[in-house]
Amino acid sequence: MKKIISISLLINFYILCPIFSFAENITDTTSTADGNTYYSSNNSMIETKNSLTTETINDKESTLSSSSDYLSKEKKAYFEQANLVMSTSLTGNGTVASPFKVYNEDHLATVAKMINDSSYTTTTNSGTVYINLMSDITLDGNMINFINNRNPIIIDGATNHNNVNNFSIFFTGNSTSGYGLFSLGSANMTITFKNINFGSKEFAKNNYYGFCQTTKANNTINIQDVNYYAEEGGQPFYSTGSNSVLNFIGYNTFVVTSNGVSNQEFAEFSGAINFKEDSKTAIVQKTNTSLAFIWIHSNLTMNVESNAEVFIQSGKTELFYPSKPASLNIDSKAKFTYLFDNKLTYIDPSTVFADPSTYQYITVTGNTGATSNNFFDSNSTLDIFIDEQAQLNFITSNLPFQTGKLVINSQDSSSVKFMNQTQTNPALNSKNTSIDIKNSTTNNTIYNFRKSPNKNGDPISELVLPNKSSETLTNNLSNYNVLAFEPAVKVGGVSAMGSSGFDVESKTPFSKITSQLTDVSSTLDSHYTYKAQYYITSDTNNILSDTTLNNLYKDTVQVATHIDGSINKPVNTIPSTPTITSDKTTSATLNHLFSGMYIIYGRLAVINTSDNQTFYTTWNHLSTEIKPYQAVTLPTLIDINADVNYRSVNNKPELIFNNKTTYPISNQSNQIINIKPTLLIEKNQNNIDIVPDKPNINNDKKKLQLQLISNPYNLQWNLGDLTSLQSLELQPYWDTSHNKTNFNLGGAYSGPYLTTSPATLNYTVVFSINPK
Repeated sequence: MKKIISISLLINFYILCPIFSFAENITDTTSTADGNTYYSSNNSMIETKNSLTTETINDKESTLSSSSDYLSKEKKAYFEQANLVMSTSLTGNGTVASPFKVYNEDHLATVAKMINDSSYTTTTNSGTVYINLMSDITLDGNMINFINNRNPIIIDGATNHNNVNNFSIFFTGNSTSGYGLFSLGSANMTITFKNINFGSKEFAKNNYYGFCQTTKANNTINIQDVNYYAEEGGQPFYSTGSNSVLNFIGYNTFVVTSNGVSNQEFAEFSGAINFKEDSKTAIVQKTNTSLAFIWIHSNLTMNVESNAEVFIQSGKTELFYPSKPASLNIDSKAKFTYLFDNKLTYIDPSTVFADPSTYQYITVTGNTGATSNNFFDSNSTLDIFIDEQAQLNFITSNLPFQTGKLVINSQDSSSVKFMNQTQTNPALNSKNTSIDIKNSTTNNTIYNFRKSPNKNGDPISELVLPNKSSETLTNNLSNYNVLAFEPAVKVGGVSAMGSSGFDVESKTPFSKITSQLTDVSSTLDSHYTYKAQYYITSDTNNILSDTTLNNLYKDTVQVATHIDGSINKPVNTIPSTPTITSDKTTSATLNHLFSGMYIIYGRLAVINTSDNQTFYTTWNHLSTEIKPYQAVTLPTLIDINADVNYRSVNNKPELIFNNKTTYPISNQSNQIINIKPTLLIEKNQNNIDIVPDKPNINNDKKKLQLQLISNPYNLQWNLGDLTSLQSLELQPYWDTSHNKTNFNLGGAYSGPYLTTSPATLNYTVVFSINPK
């Protein structure tokens, strides 16, 4: 941009979720054994029903179906007060509009035969098969077998629209028979058990081949809002066909305990076990038969989906048996806890999703018989992937975890913890065990692999940098009762603001970038201090690598202004929770920058004061702009009379200009500026002419040669000839040696020195000012 500045020459010689209860007038149709149909419509019945529902609804997460006596009384009262006529006939055709309504085991067997027939899907129902339980059902050991039906099957035990006081399925058969309560007898089938209580204190027997057995391939079992209780024959799942899928949906509890016989694994399985998004599943598997928590028939994948919670309390010798590869994937904000305790006393599953201090214990005497606590029965690999803000806990109450290689990939997880509650015994045993954790962070977090010694002493910290792995631990594992891999130092990013102008208070120009690290936090103790480090470059065409930046960055002494591109800000402490205040403590300013676009790189250095070892987060970057700021100071008035002396040369008078009187021109801009005079404008009436060449002193007409002379730059501007003058280049304001120059006057005069009146000269000089 070109600016024109004028000077005159004068010569006179700056959630709660509201619960709505709906009561409506309804008509219910029921059928009886004699074939007659009855209709019941009763307003008072509806009011009684709703009153009972309101009084008996409990928080789903605090209700455990452990007493069939309690449930049967409530349901009996429900039907008595509702004055309903109970039907004992099977009705419905399995469609969503007319679900099967079953009241006993014979109905279930009949439904299975109906839908197993190939004509069912072609003539009656080509979609999902709906089966609604209408009462508690007791199975005596005759397996309900579903076969050949490729349509999904849903067995729903809900008693009303609020799914309160769900119906139960009890078992009185042989706990060790070679089949389950239900069976999928062919491949590619899907069945859902929903809103059902399996077993109770009163009916505490089950079958260790599972409440749904399948040995066929590609079968899926969905468990939704189910409570399971067994003291004998407790093995809920037996799915050994290839590519089996077991899904847990909603809120589920499983209890298998006591010193009864034939209590096996939680599952014999082959395929994928999925704890679905937002679900909560609590499992107790503690009996005097040691075995394993899961018997793997082929490679096993266990997925805990986002925001799901899984709590497992086991007293089994192995987590997995036998030694086959297994993987555990814990998605974002999910939580997986495995607690080993070889005593039969267990935590009430309905209390485990609150604070640990509120756990309620069910006292059962005896122990499980487990004399060791293994990931596998022999050495194998457990691959664990844990996503952002997710938690993984392996807790033991006495015997340490051992055998197996643990390979853990942490993707910004909340914590990975191995802990022995005794605090004096190891969490992991060195016998055939190793642990390797990789910090695959995307948000620039340094993790602390903290190890708490069994004996008195401070925890040992191992800082694991982004995209690095911890030291593989083997031989010394038994020295620690807690091994916790948790975020230590977080840096969310970097912010920057470019600014330029003139500070009125300090009367100084500025052209700077102020940067700070954002979302900064640290859980490290006082043995660590920090530095916020920045590198600023005008190269906006390339994003520099960490290696390049490490070579370019200079850990200079913190100064307010410099232009080498590097600056740092020492920080003594950083709070454990990110705050705006902690971000401000990392703020640093790099001043004296040219206008233009820049990229700012920032990182945090973490210094261990005990050994001065330094760890670094990865570089974050951001672009910002400094706007052009232009300010040039020129002399406003040059008085020639103040600069003139006289002398005689060869008896002739001569005008001599005084070069000790100077006129400064300075640049306060954040740019390089080129300046030169471009126009001379005559003001008022002048009786002296300014000429380009030295005038003839013999000429009686008054003529003046007038020059602005800069000695440091050897620059001369002849104001009588402005056509080909050299530009003056001035550097930005911070280059104090080259941002200004001092001019003095020079020239010659032809006219008479002695006149009856002063000679008049009044011109304006116009300058051009252009950024380079």
